[in-house]
Parts: sequence; structure tokens; C-alpha cells
Amino acid sequence: MRFTLALILLAAIAPVAAFGWPAAQPFSILLLLLLAALTVIDLRQMRLPDPLTLALAVSGLLATWMLWPSLLWQHLVAAAVTAVGLWGLSTLWWRLRGAEALGLGDVKLGAAAALWLGPAVSMAITLAAALGLLVALTGWTLGRFNLRQPLPFGPFLCFGLWTVWCWFAG
Repeated sequence: MRFTLALILLAAIAPVAAFGWPAAQPFSILLLLLLAALTVIDLRQMRLPDPLTLALAVSGLLATWMLWPSLLWQHLVAAAVTAVGLWGLSTLWWRLRGAEALGLGDVKLGAAAALWLGPAVSMAITLAAALGLLVALTGWTLGRFNLRQPLPFGPFLCFGLWTVWCWFAG
């Protein structure tokens, strides 16, 4: 558990070191706390609790409304497109492979991320997918797990959201 917490701390510090602390401090602190909680829970239980995901979505909506009110519609549309896109991808994978690619919690987390980032959520998802693939291939190469073993996507999505938030709000 200490190793996991150290990795979470490192993942939180790296974007801040690269891009600076985001200017919207109260929202950034709330975002970081929610993302850390979601990451720990998903790593331990392979699930993302609805109350935390809802809190992330509502706080993202509030942050956008207070910081960039003219962008609120963009963020709402991005959340809808993200939810439909991730759900569609998951459904397609299920039909083609008979296995779950993304859980509904990941879909909700992606939509909540879009409420924070707007169209820039695509960068967070791309970063999350690339990092997830890197971890999966590294784990497979080192013999830690096989490629059929489920890997929680939430922590990668949380890292992507935090990194892009630090970049844009920093």
C-alpha cells in the first residue's frame, strides 16, 4: 500500500513540476483529493464509486461555471460526447471480443473529466490510454500479469485529467 501511495504522490507531483501549480487553487485541491480517492479505490476494488464520480462531475461543472462561464456549453457537450464515445467503444469491444474493455464507472469518470477539461478531455484520454498500454505491456514483459488480466483504467484517466488540468489551468 505504501508503494501505491508513493506512486499516487509522484503522479500528482510530476505535472505540477512540469507545468506549475494550477491557478484555480481551491478547485485544484478539490480535484486532486477526488482523483486520489478514486485512484486508490479503483486500484483496490476495480470500481469507481458513483458518489465520488458524481462529486467530481458536479465540482467540474461548478469550476467551469465560475472560472470560464462562456465555455460551459463546450464542457457539457464534451461530457456528452465523451460518455457516448467511451460507452460505444466499450460496447463494441464487448460485441467483438466478449470481454469488458471499460466499465461504466470509467465511462462516468470520462464524462466527469470532460466537465473539467472540455474538448481537451481528448488529450487526457489519449494520455491515459498510452500510459495504460505502457503499464500493461511492461507488466506482461516482466511476467507480472497476462494480457487478459483486467487492469483498472480509472487511475490512468485520473492521471490524464490531472496532467491536462495542470497544463491548462497552470
